[in-house]
Amino acid sequence: MSPSLCFNSRPSRDRTDTMNDVSPAASPVPHLMTSLTGPLLQLEAQLLHRQVAIEGWFRDQFRATQAP
Repeated sequence: MSPSLCFNSRPSRDRTDTMNDVSPAASPVPHLMTSLTGPLLQLEAQLLHRQVAIEGWFRDQFRATQAP
């Protein structure tokens, strides 16, 4: 079974203000649903193991990119 993308939103019903109530179409929150979690857990483990190097790469790329 291949991964699928589903958009869920939980409107806040316990708040008195209506400014934070957003319809699901206006602010979708993607949730990856898959029947196989093994490959995802391995990927997450690799990302966590290399987190410092990945963040360093992003910082270097950010510094090397000129502002528009």
